[in-house]
This record gives sequence, structure tokens and C-alpha cells, in this order.
Amino acid sequence: LDLEVYGLAPNKLERLLNRSAGTVDTTGPEFGVFKVPVPGTVVTIDVSLPRRELKSGPGHKGFLIEVEPGLSPREAASRRDLTVNAMSLDFLTAELVDPFDGMRDLRRRRLRAIDPVRFPEDPLRVLRVASAGPPGGAVVARRGRPRAESAASAQQAGRVRDGRELV
Repeated sequence: LDLEVYGLAPNKLERLLNRSAGTVDTTGPEFGVFKVPVPGTVVTIDVSLPRRELKSGPGHKGFLIEVEPGLSPREAASRRDLTVNAMSLDFLTAELVDPFDGMRDLRRRRLRAIDPVRFPEDPLRVLRVASAGPPGGAVVARRGRPRAESAASAQQAGRVRDGRELV
């Protein structure tokens, strides 16, 4: 389970989580992600702040991360790879937030990149889609299909990562 919290500065969110959950693993303030243990289990919940990722160098680590608590859900979701991964649930209203029609793609059993130009910027995206395989026979949508040069980037990522990050 991942939670994204809007409107709080990183230090305020960290203090709040530490008070309510005890010890919180700050994966990295630069990423705005906090790992919160679920008491009595080995499970952790990722609590994050909205962020932008700007390509700044080669490979899967070549990104400048900007934590921006004031982003809208649509702006925050635009950094995601696929439309189905950009969906979220607003816990205050119980409404599905689906800025890129991910539910429609899910119903059609299609995998579609949010931004086919930016999709290949992170070579792990290509590997994740390839390793997950088409869910139940899903196809990669032609409109929104990543560019062909993603394959070379995927080979590079495969040399530097192990399979744990592919799913």
C-alpha cells in the first residue's frame, strides 16, 4: 500500500509519522518517501509526498527529484509510467482519481504510457512492462506506445538492476 500526502512539508509529515507510528524509515528526504512499519507485522507502508522527476542524466538514476507538496493529483501522477499506475483513491471522498483514463485502459486490458516521449527516460519502465507481461492477454496500446529506442535503455537497466525492482 502506498499513500501520497498532499499539502504538508516533508519535515512536518516526518514528525507526524514519527509521533503516530514510532520509528519511520526515511528512504530519503530528497524523494519524499517514508516507510512506516505496521505494528505486529513485517509490512511497511510507503507514505510519500507529491514530486516531479526531471531527466538530468543517463540511465535509471539520472533524474532530478523535486518534492512539491502543493502539486495537484494530476500533476503528481504525470510522472508515472502507465495510465493504470496513475490511478489513486482519495481517502477523504472515496473517489477514484483517474487523470489519464487508466480505468478505461484497465477495462480494455491495455497498457498505455502516460507520455510516450518521456516513457523511455527511465529504462526500468520498459523492463517492468516486459516482465509483468500482458495481464490476462492485455496489449500495449499503439497510441501511447513507447518509442523503439527503449529497448537499448532496457538492456542498460538490466545490467545494473536485479529482478526485485521489476514488479
